[in-house]
Amino acid sequence: MANETKFTCSACDKAEWHDPSKGHIPFGWCNRDIEGTIYLLCNSCGIEGRNAPDISPILCEIFASKGVFFEGCKKWEHRT
Repeated sequence: MANETKFTCSACDKAEWHDPSKGHIPFGWCNRDIEGTIYLLCNSCGIEGRNAPDISPILCEIFASKGVFFEGCKKWEHRT
């Protein structure tokens, strides 16, 4: 554990210890560019993948609960 670093999901705050010499981020996690900011997402929150063209409604809700709002989430505000 001497070389392990704590990685925390930007959305759900899940934390995982990982040795960066075995891969720069934990397996299944991804760095995702959402509207110009890079977020580290765990394997649950980042399920859409790093190149997803859009942000999902659930990810919008998770970030909104933390006070982070995205322009791309506005289309989900009035869904039925």
